[in-house]
Amino acid sequence: MRHLLIALILLSPAALAGGALVIQPQASGSLRILTEGLTGGADTLTFIQPPEKALTLQILPSAVGRCDGGDLAVESLRLSLLLDNHQRLACGEPVLFSAGTQSRQISVQLKSESQPQDYSALMRQGYGLRTQVGSVSFHPAGEGSTLYPLILDLSVLQEEVPILTAAFDSPTLQFGLVGVQSDTTAAVRLRIGKTRQAGDEVLPYTLSFESAQQQDSRYRLRSSLREQFIPYSISVGGREITPGSAWHGRIPAGIATSDVLNIEFTLVGRVTQGMAAGTRLLDTLTAVITPEI
Repeated sequence: MRHLLIALILLSPAALAGGALVIQPQASGSLRILTEGLTGGADTLTFIQPPEKALTLQILPSAVGRCDGGDLAVESLRLSLLLDNHQRLACGEPVLFSAGTQSRQISVQLKSESQPQDYSALMRQGYGLRTQVGSVSFHPAGEGSTLYPLILDLSVLQEEVPILTAAFDSPTLQFGLVGVQSDTTAAVRLRIGKTRQAGDEVLPYTLSFESAQQQDSRYRLRSSLREQFIPYSISVGGREITPGSAWHGRIPAGIATSDVLNIEFTLVGRVTQGMAAGTRLLDTLTAVITPEI
């Protein structure tokens, strides 16, 4: 004898609202919540319940978000939703508002349940600068749901949390005596390291240089006696790095690891011809290191 099994899935249409709540962790350990494309409070959503229709309200996780103990959680970040009467909505559990004869305004506030802390671990999860972690759903009976996305925005955290350190082994570099008949070279070591906030994975980076007197894609030294400029070159790993070009390196895996580079500077002797003896040549050079995350 065969039994007929009927599976029924009820599908409800949902429309994405024209705005969102944005969660911005700060390097100070605080959390900023703001609305984007919405009117009202900085951390508040407002919806009008139609007359004669019940309304279901729910906070739902998505992507990297999850329900944990009634909160919407992403790593160490925990969020909750509060009604006007300070009633707390548990993540994933619907709340029903009975129908009334008149329309009424329903307001909910997104609130952080996290203590001030170091949110830099969020940068190591590969979420991207903006990712949806959940949504708030308003569903009037007999109508489609309206979804307000909850967006985790790490752009401020990326700007404020240092993940790289860099230092030359000497704050100054001297070519020594320079003569017309011979080229002169000098070298300095540059150590580029990860902070503990950068995690333990390999971290690619780019290295470029900015000279106070660079011009026409050349680094230049300035004469101390006259307004005269002498070009010089910079090489990393045997490759010349000109203004506008960059060295691409990788800091190895591990916590607080570093990469050490030997930076070589070359001054061609013949370009100093005609300069007075005792002339000093000066420049200020800045190494610009950018993590590729």
